[in-house]
Amino acid sequence: MQNQDSLINQAEAEAFIGKKSDYYLEKWGNPTQASHNWAAYLGGIGWLLYRKMYIEALVLLALWTLLDVLLWPLPFFDTIDRAVTMGIWILVGTYGNTLYHRKFLRVTRKGDHLEGEERLRFLNKKGGTSILAAVVLTPVFVFLSILVFDALFPLLWQ
Repeated sequence: MQNQDSLINQAEAEAFIGKKSDYYLEKWGNPTQASHNWAAYLGGIGWLLYRKMYIEALVLLALWTLLDVLLWPLPFFDTIDRAVTMGIWILVGTYGNTLYHRKFLRVTRKGDHLEGEERLRFLNKKGGTSILAAVVLTPVFVFLSILVFDALFPLLWQ
């Protein structure tokens, strides 16, 4: 499949995505348009980790933690925090496919020096999914968020 904004080599995309490559290739047909991904809506940060988007998950978690620290003293913090959490999940579900496409483009650029089967192996290794990352890193990321919150809160609000 070829895309107007960026040429997508179908074999490379299939090597990177693995299963469900047809789904993502269809969604990437217009990468500037937001598209819904129900797995991303339901999984949030866990979905990002499952799709090996570690940097994106870490940035999102850092932003979420910072917002929690800054919003803590506000009245109705619990309600505000729930709204922020819901907003983050909605953003991941709405823009998850776009983030995944950007990761694909980033990884393919990193592998520009490779050709043929070696390039496909590289894309396969950098892409795909990792249940282990989702299961192990999600609680680790949440734990780190709690540690950072506990460290920053006294510095900012006492």
